[in-house]
Amino acid sequence: MSESETSGPDAQRPDTTPPVDRPAMPPALEEQSSSAPSGARRWVGVVTIVIVVSFIVVGLWLAFRAPADVVQGMADADSINVSAKISARVSKLLVREGDRVQAGQVLFELDS
Repeated sequence: MSESETSGPDAQRPDTTPPVDRPAMPPALEEQSSSAPSGARRWVGVVTIVIVVSFIVVGLWLAFRAPADVVQGMADADSINVSAKISARVSKLLVREGDRVQAGQVLFELDS
């Protein structure tokens, strides 16, 4: 090649720019995007669906179950006023409030 051939207006100059390598999509990503979800991803989906369905079933069961039996009523307490025939000071108290006592049982001693 002579100098006139390379310097003319129609001359082709060699390409000095470095080639640009475009990375191809890795095969693993191509498979994931085009096929069904991977095993771990599928299990996460299945577990999520099972949990959601379980919550729905428990919620419906709680909403439609029979209510607990509620019983209303009154309890009568037997109260008896105790009084002495004489006036004196109580020297010894033999029972406490709320204790069960029998008829004729000594409840206290009086100091006369």
